[in-house]
Amino acid sequence: MLYPLVLTVLAVLLSWVNFQPGTWLSGWDTIHPELNFALYFQRSIFGAWQEVQGLGSVASQAHAAELPRMFLYYPLSFVLPDIFLRYAYFFSTLILGPLGVYFFPQKNTF
Repeated sequence: MLYPLVLTVLAVLLSWVNFQPGTWLSGWDTIHPELNFALYFQRSIFGAWQEVQGLGSVASQAHAAELPRMFLYYPLSFVLPDIFLRYAYFFSTLILGPLGVYFFPQKNTF
């Protein structure tokens, strides 16, 4: 169990160093679903044309693919402050991703 512990400690350390309290974590999209979940769900499900992005464009980035992430975000929004939701999601994937890569080959032989 030494390697999973090392991976977890490294990921938590990276998360700790990169977290800046009082700031919003924005990505390439700068569309924050945590500000209005109902509107974001509606846009994800029914929005082939995204007029909220610049002058409008066809949703080439597969906004419906955001739904699984939104199903995690929404319940978390009752526990965490809005400003911390993205940080929590990205840092949890940073921690769980390497652990998944470590444990997956051990459970599945190719």
